[in-house]
Amino acid sequence: MTEKMDLTILIPVYNEAATLRKIIPEICQFGVAHGIALIWINDGSTDESAEIIQDLAEHGTVVSHKLNQGYGGALKSGILAAKTRYVISIDADGQHYLPDVIALFEVCMEQDADMVTGRRASCDDSCYRKVGKAALRSIAEWFMPLHVHDINTGMKLYRRDLAMQYIGLLPNSMAYSDTVLFTFIYQRHKVVEHPITIQERMGGQSTITTRTAFQTLYEILSIVMLFNPIRIFLPLALFSFLLGVLWSIHFIIENRGVPVASGVLIISAVVCFLIGLVAQQISGIRHQLIHRNTR
Repeated sequence: MTEKMDLTILIPVYNEAATLRKIIPEICQFGVAHGIALIWINDGSTDESAEIIQDLAEHGTVVSHKLNQGYGGALKSGILAAKTRYVISIDADGQHYLPDVIALFEVCMEQDADMVTGRRASCDDSCYRKVGKAALRSIAEWFMPLHVHDINTGMKLYRRDLAMQYIGLLPNSMAYSDTVLFTFIYQRHKVVEHPITIQERMGGQSTITTRTAFQTLYEILSIVMLFNPIRIFLPLALFSFLLGVLWSIHFIIENRGVPVASGVLIISAVVCFLIGLVAQQISGIRHQLIHRNTR
């Protein structure tokens, strides 16, 4: 009898009927062979996905949403339904290589990591999407110490108890994938990266759009505001103060006094700085409440 692994694979599904008939038997066989629990989350699919899952998913638990909740919403339902110490997310489009699940779990055990993200060796993204991902990563690096290269990967393995701790802070949208990573990093949990293999998509179309990028940017700023708001307010205050000083130098040299615009900028800098200090204090209180409510 196969020894059970303390791991659950979460498979969010939304209108993936074109791939499910092939991937469900493979994933079920893989789960049985390695003693890994499975949770299939039908996220309000409007095609035949729900029926296919019910017919073919002989191994695992099926969670079904009446209406589409979003990628993050589906993973949250899977996390709530899981019973194991660790969970790992994979996509339902057939792109993820199942043996990588074992590889990431072994890395997690060997390094006592709280999260292991899969780093894709190659990606067939268009130039537009590559530029967008690079821009998002650059913005994220400005606000936090980001040592993970592939922040958008859909294959992430992490501790369920920590995910439960922050589940109320994470979005229901596609931005969940990036935000859960940023949250773990900001909370100083051990996050490591390991190479994975990406296969060609078996069917269907990607739901990632330009709107997803803006949602992710918004969530990055929201996470920074939650955990370290001074990181936003301090640069704004310094920029406004320096601009005000530089604006006034020419007028002072000519003995024309300090211009109104410079005064407004300097006062704005002071106000921005004070707001940042207050926000930082509120952030600290929220952290204490989060940890207290999850004990």
